[in-house]
Amino acid sequence: MGAVWLVATTLVVSGVAAGGAPSAPHLLTLSELPGPWRVAGSSTATTPSGSCPAVHDALFNSNTVRLETFTQGPTLPSLTEVVVTGAHLERSWRGFTRALSACGPQRVRIAGSWTTLRPTALVAPRLGRASAGQSYAFTTSGIAFVVDSIDVLSARAITVVDYSALATPSPAIASAYATAAFARLSGATPTVASDLSITTAPVELAHTSDGTVAYRSIGAGSPIVLVMGYAAPMEVWDPRFVDALAQGHRVVIFDNAGIGRTSPAAPRLTIESMATQTAALIAALHLGRCAVVGWSMGGMVAQALAVTHPGDVRALVLLATFPGTGPLQRTPPEVVRALTDPTARLAPEVLFPKDQRASAAAFELALSSYPPGPTVSSAVKAAQRSAILGWWGGRVPAARRVGAIRVPTLVADGADDLVDPAANSRALARLIPGARLALYRDAGHAFFSQRWRAVVARVVTVVDGAR
Repeated sequence: MGAVWLVATTLVVSGVAAGGAPSAPHLLTLSELPGPWRVAGSSTATTPSGSCPAVHDALFNSNTVRLETFTQGPTLPSLTEVVVTGAHLERSWRGFTRALSACGPQRVRIAGSWTTLRPTALVAPRLGRASAGQSYAFTTSGIAFVVDSIDVLSARAITVVDYSALATPSPAIASAYATAAFARLSGATPTVASDLSITTAPVELAHTSDGTVAYRSIGAGSPIVLVMGYAAPMEVWDPRFVDALAQGHRVVIFDNAGIGRTSPAAPRLTIESMATQTAALIAALHLGRCAVVGWSMGGMVAQALAVTHPGDVRALVLLATFPGTGPLQRTPPEVVRALTDPTARLAPEVLFPKDQRASAAAFELALSSYPPGPTVSSAVKAAQRSAILGWWGGRVPAARRVGAIRVPTLVADGADDLVDPAANSRALARLIPGARLALYRDAGHAFFSQRWRAVVARVVTVVDGAR
């Protein structure tokens, strides 16, 4: 996928002079970027056929250009910074902005396939003598990409900051980096918030009454706590889903008991002991009554939390999870084998329907935006399996009391979930008074990634309605 973002940014960064030594300073340095960014190197890519040549000519003719690209994961998100210096910046700026405004949808070749690059206006921060913003959207291999670009004219240079990501990133992300870049160029100290995305939010440690819990947190507003499922660290939450929830809420994700730097459950790992540790995290972070979202095994933990610590839960969202009252449709053995295969990190073939390969690829690419998360030990996986079997068998007291839950509840799943047949979600919705049921067609166990926009809208409706 590396070629995708490289070519996507060439409307504004291609055509670097190969011979001359750049004279302008870089806008930002690696040490000034929040999160685990790395330098991907300078680009000398050529403008793709069909793009707007006037944009290239206005910036690069008779000017000196310097650029560098940073990436956070293997390829995405990427941040490209450009400095253009020369004797006629005002004239170059006028030609540049005229060319941008004249650019309509363009047919370009990306990663060996033709696609349509669609530019739209983007609200830019007021910086320098003038500022402008554009957003470029395209789809390749069924995966949607967007490049948000902020352009600034200052006394010293024309500067361009591009932020490339899956789907549609918040315009505030590109604006924040552009503001910091302009501060650096103007001689001020740049600052970029570390909570622009869950992938850049630092891993922090909460020292709770039930041990240490490793977590990440972004956003502001009423809190939403996300509980992860079987055999996975918190870095398996799709950042598109998390970042969208964080537009109006504080979102907290964390590692379950025994994973990474989170303390093991005591005296042993069960669904109820994980719920107790989640309650301890809520107390340690002073979150008060939260909306709690649980996926798969995390949905079992969320149910137990709502029963055993009702004062902590304001709204409940149960994603692709199971009732624990006895008879249910269990995960087929071949799917269990795929999920427990030590060589398979995500088993995308069972998280998505077979006809949704692009969604599976987008999910894996989105997760690559995180730095590598901790591995889950075989001992923790075995303990989690035992806890799940106890829940399935109706042997967990909290599972038999879900009828006592009295908070707004959404039960949701993909209609074609191979891990957790949708019949289980129908049964669970009947057990919880007033629960809403949402099943998404042609979607699987990771449906909240596959249909993240629609799921976020429904989750926010439940969460905000519980205020």
